[in-house]
Amino acid sequence: MNSEKARVFILDKENDVLYRFGPDGKREDFPSNSGIVGAAVQKKDIENTANGYNDPLFNRLIDIETSMPLITWPLRNLSNEDDIIGVFQTINLHGIRGLVHTTKPKINTLERESLDFFAKQLSQAIVNNFFYEGFNLEGNETTSLQDVQRAITRVKTQVFSGTSPRKKGGTAGTVTAFE
Repeated sequence: MNSEKARVFILDKENDVLYRFGPDGKREDFPSNSGIVGAAVQKKDIENTANGYNDPLFNRLIDIETSMPLITWPLRNLSNEDDIIGVFQTINLHGIRGLVHTTKPKINTLERESLDFFAKQLSQAIVNNFFYEGFNLEGNETTSLQDVQRAITRVKTQVFSGTSPRKKGGTAGTVTAFE
């Protein structure tokens, strides 16, 4: 999409917040129904906004501040499509083609497929990161196959029940592919 700005939020169902990590690596929490981002999570559907500032759902604390079109896309748990695990928001530079200020920008088929592919990759990376962090939450290293199996079971239960194994106030971790 050649976007100059995007944001990714993770849904913490246990605390009913969306969180992201700021440039300083600190966790920032927002109520899960805040702004355009929160609306996409609540509706479990894409929000395609013509002008961020003019949208009645706009919240400057959570949404990207722009008068450009925005796409806000929910991130689904790939094991359960009804389960939203987060959301991303990006400026839709292509949305200004022929845009009249009051109309919604259109997303063509190629853009929709590209965004859907990106959302699935991002969702899997988030789930993988939850699994990876689940092994190290107590600071214990796994030493045996049984330790690994117990950790996988514990993290799967947390991830698929919608509770994040990440402790509140934690720092941003590296997304690592792990199966």
